[in-house]
Amino acid sequence: GTLTSVPEFNIGNFGLFPNPNSGEFDVVFETNQADDYTVEIYNSLGQVVASEKLSNFSGQYQQHFNIASSGKGVYLLAIRNKENKMVKRVIVF
Repeated sequence: GTLTSVPEFNIGNFGLFPNPNSGEFDVVFETNQADDYTVEIYNSLGQVVASEKLSNFSGQYQQHFNIASSGKGVYLLAIRNKENKMVKRVIVF
């Protein structure tokens, strides 16, 4: 029999710059797998301070975020679809 494989989380060139930053930064990634993605930024308490939903998205993503009003600290940036999640730390000073 054939094995059914779960689609992989097909994200490449996941970048966040500058990092550390003063609360303003750009996020980039690319995917050739059209899917619904959510980009979220959490503070150290786990609260979402910024988010964006991407419906049936594929190609190159680039977005400028400004979370300076949320204060200094360590944040987590997560990109997720239904099955998977990728996370990067963001340092705001």
